[in-house]
Amino acid sequence: MRCRACATRPRRTCTRPAYLYRRDLAQPIRSMTLVKEAALDRAMAARTTCPVCRRRFHHCLPLRAIGSCLECDDSTLTELGSYIAPAVPAAVGLAA
Repeated sequence: MRCRACATRPRRTCTRPAYLYRRDLAQPIRSMTLVKEAALDRAMAARTTCPVCRRRFHHCLPLRAIGSCLECDDSTLTELGSYIAPAVPAAVGLAA
């Protein structure tokens, strides 16, 4: 006897049943808060910023395998539109 949840996989044994929910009883997801959006932006910045040259790319970098962007690793040239230049820190002025 097969359970109804395993109907999409007819040749496999159902070890963990999937529970099917009614869509009309589903509640909408919570809206994004500013704190959650800032946390997700920091997480994506960590995945897309090269730790060597500090440029932020428009795609995720292979930081586990290489540890930097391809240009820093083996001098492969990257297109100018594929990254955001690092921000230049402002000169610190004296208060007096």
